Amino acid sequence: MEEKVSQKDMSIICELDHNARQSINQIGAKTRLSPETVKYRINKLEDSEVITGYHVMVDYNKLGLHHFKVCIKFNGIDQKKEDEFYSKLYPINEIIWIAKCRGCWDSIISCTVNNAEDIVTFRNKIVSLGHEIIEDYKISILMRFYIRPRDFLINKKSDLKESLPSKEIELDKIDIDVLNLLSKNSRQSSVNIGKELNISPKTAIRRIKKLKDAGIIMCCRPILDNLKIGIFNYKVFIYLKDPNLPRFNELLKELSANQNMVICIKSLSYWHLEPEFHFFNENELYELIQKLKDKYSDTIEKIEYCTVTKEYKYTAFYK
Repeated sequence: MEEKVSQKDMSIICELDHNARQSINQIGAKTRLSPETVKYRINKLEDSEVITGYHVMVDYNKLGLHHFKVCIKFNGIDQKKEDEFYSKLYPINEIIWIAKCRGCWDSIISCTVNNAEDIVTFRNKIVSLGHEIIEDYKISILMRFYIRPRDFLINKKSDLKESLPSKEIELDKIDIDVLNLLSKNSRQSSVNIGKELNISPKTAIRRIKKLKDAGIIMCCRPILDNLKIGIFNYKVFIYLKDPNLPRFNELLKELSANQNMVICIKSLSYWHLEPEFHFFNENELYELIQKLKDKYSDTIEKIEYCTVTKEYKYTAFYK
């Protein structure tokens, strides 16, 4: 059900999207709201489950992780069997995102693993757990991705941040433990992180800064129930008939110019690009797809999409 969310709420959400670790006072200064108002509104957004949590976006390459998705089409099962399948997947730590979809796929399962061999192992585990209900599936391996804050909510423009190819950066146990805590709640205080890990709050702050400076932490942001604020989350799959580099780069630039594209993935799969768009209605998506087909008919083979209707699990990574 859609919640009544004001422009003040949207401004707060956007600030949290830039950096969920900002203090109430910092958010208040940027939104021109009193700290008391900011605190009240954040609590209300959390209580109404518009904000369902806070997580950390990491550069998987720098962590030495492989990120992949299993996109699934079911064979006409009922909701009970679908929920039973998700309940089997939920405890698997390597599975970081479980989503129910409507469209070209019925479900998308995201995983992070340590090596290429594990991609096969966990793909097989997922397919084996659902072998009686899965009609078809495809995997998609992340090669590079781009993210941007959801500033379209307040009609502002923002730049994309890119994950760049990189060697794995050596981290110690405390670094990994800090990241794991942030993946569960990236807004929790440095005091809480210190207590959990038996380190001082100042050490926790230094460790987080180090991880940001190294480009491992790309951002800390809220997890939103998009439908409650009238937003539809569309996963788009672009197949190319001619992945000619100049035209590919032109297409990527065209996608990037759209402020409603919040994530874009270059993938190793049957498709080549996986942009994610947040729109207030489906017509905006139809118009975009038609525009892309008209402009890049020499390059695009086909475009498919699905709408994310429910998220059953959402963490950042597992290492």
